[in-house]
Amino acid sequence: MSPAVAFAVLVIFVAVVLLESRRQTKRYGKASGSGNLGAAGMLELQKILQADRKVEVMVAEMKKEEAEVDAQGDGAPPEPEGVARLSKHRKRPAG
Repeated sequence: MSPAVAFAVLVIFVAVVLLESRRQTKRYGKASGSGNLGAAGMLELQKILQADRKVEVMVAEMKKEEAEVDAQGDGAPPEPEGVARLSKHRKRPAG
């Protein structure tokens, strides 16, 4: 195949692709998704990172709760602060 024939085939191919693109634009309207591919990728990345962040937060909360249980020693649920303060200062009736 000579270079002139190869060039002619290439030009015809490019022209056919452009004409088909123009025909589809007229029939279906302008493509709106081509500019949003980057945004779609960023949304996917955000969903993945949010899931990782939720796991990190849950692990931190579990460690905090374990530390509170270890600080109590007996494994009983923690008392609210107001109740704990009242029980320490309450006078017991003599009897």
